[in-house]
Amino acid sequence: MTITGKIIAASLLLLLLVLLVVGFVVRRSLLLRGIGAVEIWIKLSPRRWSLGVGWFDGDELSWYRVFSLSPRPARVLVRGRLQVLERRQLSERDAIVLPRKMVILACQTPERTEQVAMSAGAVNGLLSWLEASPPGYPIHDITAG
Repeated sequence: MTITGKIIAASLLLLLLVLLVVGFVVRRSLLLRGIGAVEIWIKLSPRRWSLGVGWFDGDELSWYRVFSLSPRPARVLVRGRLQVLERRQLSERDAIVLPRKMVILACQTPERTEQVAMSAGAVNGLLSWLEASPPGYPIHDITAG
């Protein structure tokens, strides 16, 4: 490969990298723009938390990963199928990864138990959203913790 070819290849690689970074930044700003958006961390495995943006939309809380270009939510929590089991403060292990003053909720869905971390204000919003479910929805104990 000639020097000109190497320069072109390096330039294209750099352009691709810049476009990816811009894509992440634009996507995150679009996700956080608007009413009902909140920063939520979800524990994907025993050792791995992932940052995302949650959107409250009617009876669903859609969670989008921050570091993804997918237009689809990675998780969708349905109000009538979600129960808060536990509310706790960060453990020493969680505090290594998560921002301070986060609250962790254990939430049961039909598929799994989700560990979610969010600010105290976001927790209050989530609990209010659950409590305000329409008539006919199952009533869950949302006073956990």
